[in-house]
Amino acid sequence: MTQLDPDLDTESLQVAIIASRFNAGVVDRLIQGAVKTLIDQGLAPQGIALMRVPGAWELPLLAKRLADSGAFDGIIALGCVVRGETAHFDVIVNESGRGLMQVSLESGVPISNGVLACESEAQAIARAGGELGNKGEEAATALLELIGVVEAVETTFDMLELNDGPNSGLDIDEVMDAMEDMRQALEAQERKKKAR
Repeated sequence: MTQLDPDLDTESLQVAIIASRFNAGVVDRLIQGAVKTLIDQGLAPQGIALMRVPGAWELPLLAKRLADSGAFDGIIALGCVVRGETAHFDVIVNESGRGLMQVSLESGVPISNGVLACESEAQAIARAGGELGNKGEEAATALLELIGVVEAVETTFDMLELNDGPNSGLDIDEVMDAMEDMRQALEAQERKKKAR
């Protein structure tokens, strides 16, 4: 039976936070929430890099450069787009999100999308440390969970020697055992997170 280690070594992680300057008052609060969450979860402050871009539109390009560098275990994208009178809002929100997802899928680097898409400034403030929480905190939590899941999957594949060619060493019982171990490890990670 394959055994997975559910603990994520957060102390050694390198995480990039990329954030837009547009709607800076809201975005700065998202950044504060993300940084606090990362540090609370054990990341060393020197393991967190913050970079700014003009707006949400520019986030995918910076994410791609950082993902391609191989220097980061994960990326958190933060921004705030508030609907105006034109369709510009829809273009920015949709293409920014699509671009971030494309970078993550192509690079294999986990990226958490914490770009707010709000109808009003009041909605944005409510989601940046207001009565509806802080989406920067949520983006950081999601990123750490995704990094842990990706590491667990990669570890399982390595244990099963799936990287040595199609079906080499593949035994369906081992795969099923590994999947059950992964499920249990993720549940243990979730319980540990709730206990904090």
